[in-house]
Amino acid sequence: MPVLDKMRKFRRDIVKSINEYRAMFKVPGVFSDILSNKAASDYAEYLLTGEESETVMNEILNKHLIVGDVTTLVGMSLLDEEDGMGGDGQNRVIHGEFMDAHGVLCEL
Repeated sequence: MPVLDKMRKFRRDIVKSINEYRAMFKVPGVFSDILSNKAASDYAEYLLTGEESETVMNEILNKHLIVGDVTTLVGMSLLDEEDGMGGDGQNRVIHGEFMDAHGVLCEL
């Protein structure tokens, strides 16, 4: 049996929360797509070592057969200045911490 996607429960909870909020305004819900999830995860992996790139994003979208217009949202996680880890504004990005959010933001 294949290994389950470790992000599936996290994504499910986020989509559920979004749909509950949208239901309050009587707006149709959103649905996640397996191929989009995979493309978002691949792009998030790339972003851990590389800069944002429309070329790379398009290559990943083509690899996963994603068609149509795609808008990619990229989130950043920064350390607080008071924690002593980068108060000068440098070395404040926590790549490991925002990896999970990337998958969600890219697919939504």
